[in-house]
Amino acid sequence: MTLRTQALRVGAALALTIAGMGAASVPAVAEDAVCATGGGYADPFYPGPGSSSPYDGNFANGAPINASLIDGDYVPQGLAWWPNWNGTGTSALLITAYHDPDHDKVPDRTSAIFGLEMNGASYVRGLGHVPIEGGHNGGIAVVGSWVYVADGTSIRRYTASSVATALAGASPTTVLPSAGSQGVGRQASFLGGGNGSRIWVGTHDTDAESTMEAWDQSATGALTESNVVRKVPAKTQGMVETSTRFLFSTSYGRNDRSNIWVTPKNITTSTYADGDDIRDANSYCMRAPSMSEGMAIGAGRVWVNYEGGSHTYTGPTAGTDWSRNPIKHVHTVSSTYLAGRPIDIASD
Repeated sequence: MTLRTQALRVGAALALTIAGMGAASVPAVAEDAVCATGGGYADPFYPGPGSSSPYDGNFANGAPINASLIDGDYVPQGLAWWPNWNGTGTSALLITAYHDPDHDKVPDRTSAIFGLEMNGASYVRGLGHVPIEGGHNGGIAVVGSWVYVADGTSIRRYTASSVATALAGASPTTVLPSAGSQGVGRQASFLGGGNGSRIWVGTHDTDAESTMEAWDQSATGALTESNVVRKVPAKTQGMVETSTRFLFSTSYGRNDRSNIWVTPKNITTSTYADGDDIRDANSYCMRAPSMSEGMAIGAGRVWVNYEGGSHTYTGPTAGTDWSRNPIKHVHTVSSTYLAGRPIDIASD
């Protein structure tokens, strides 16, 4: 652990101690003290206050989240990139969303997969949606001819052709049956891809670092456990893999900024001991707008989803406690830029 990191951790501990004086316990805090702030822009490209100069100066609006998702009282969660989704050369961003008409943050009735058609990195149009079994559905991944959706401690798989047909037509009302479901032995809070046929299945923990495990696709579409496990930051909501780095979206709470992490790919559960954590592993972090969710990678870009613009966090039932950043777009940044951040804590 470096002296710089020790100082950062002492400062963070002191801040938490002061905040928690008189309370039975210290609440989870999304704004990690080691993340680069750099003074968010006074007038960023998204609604609400700025987050950090690295984020505000390099990310941009990538595609508007489907109006039917927002106006239909859905809450966006996972995000995946689907190249050549319908055989015509265009790609699609897929968004999983749970239905929350009473705005209590609890999934009601069926959930759905929404689509955004993309020509390279340019937005083309919003597609339809595919009703799926109800649940939080915090992660989605596309590998080959299969679409995978996280469902509690299981992962459901759908044929890509059936999802494409539903997205291209009039949005159906009948729930699309899955082609199979399998348990993964952990809470599947998020799914991540970006490197061939491997899918990372990870667990969100609001208070501590957690882990993700790699699962490999078989010829039948079923996933095979690899026993390759890596550490993830606390509050992870989504991730993608590049050839050299893991990229993470972490958030907790509507009023705190999120974080975007860049880490090496070799941080195992046993690599660091004696109280060291992922922040000591020469990782990089920048603060981001509130309520970040899933991530995807495609067309030379990284894409980040946000739930803060949904009616659950901006509608009448939210009162005056709206999300800090009521974002209704998927944000994007160059994958070369993000994966190439200097692996030195808070270096910007």
